[in-house]
Parts: sequence; C-alpha cells; structure tokens
Amino acid sequence: MADNRLQRMLRPGLFLRAEAAVDLVRAFGYEPRVLDVGCGSGRVGEQALAAGAGEYVGIDFSEPMIELAQKRLARFGDSVHLLSGDFLTTPLDGRFDVIMALGLFDYIEKPEPFARRMLELCSGTMIASFPGWT
Repeated sequence: MADNRLQRMLRPGLFLRAEAAVDLVRAFGYEPRVLDVGCGSGRVGEQALAAGAGEYVGIDFSEPMIELAQKRLARFGDSVHLLSGDFLTTPLDGRFDVIMALGLFDYIEKPEPFARRMLELCSGTMIASFPGWT
C-alpha cells in the first residue's frame, strides 16, 4: 500500500490517465466494448473490466507484456482477448465503444497512422495520452 502512495506522488499522470479511462468506461451505462492499444501488462484493462467493460481487447507488440496481461486478466474469462502484434496490421473485428492508448504515444515516432486507425475502429470515444514533446 505504501508503495502505491509513493507511485502516486512520483508519477501522478499514470494514475490520472487510468482513472480518466475507467471513468469513461463507467459513463457508458452499459458494458462497452473496449480496445486498449499498447495494453502492456493489462493494468488499466483490469480496472476497465472491473468498471463494467463487456469485452476487452488488448494489443501490444511485446509478447512478454501480453503474457503478464494474460495472468492478470485470467479471472475475467471469455470477455478478454489479448493479441501480440503490430496494431497497424493486426486484424481486429468490429468497432469499439472505447479505445484507450495510454502511454502508447510515448514510444511511437509517427503517431498519425496509429491515431487514424484508432479513429476508423472507434464507434464511441477515444482516450489517449501524449508525451510532453519539446
């Protein structure tokens, strides 16, 4: 618990953006279909599912992160679909009520193709964080 408080003090942006995404999922009033681009270990996905996401699709280029997410999200069963691959080329079925890209753009040199594909897949709302470019 003390470690969590320290993390919140040192890196408040991580928690604020996750809280904003979870609030967005709750605001739908039904079980939205959620896509998490650059899902990492599934930490935000876990919160989104607990907040009422009906389906969660997480994609990340890192297989070790997907393995961590599988362990973290196993308790949510069939409502979770995790994919290891390139978001720009991995086939995804249908559209999503909520698309999250939290921390993704910190690692992307050319954000436009990612934002464009997110927009194509979105039937509701997108939430993303961006680094403080200088």
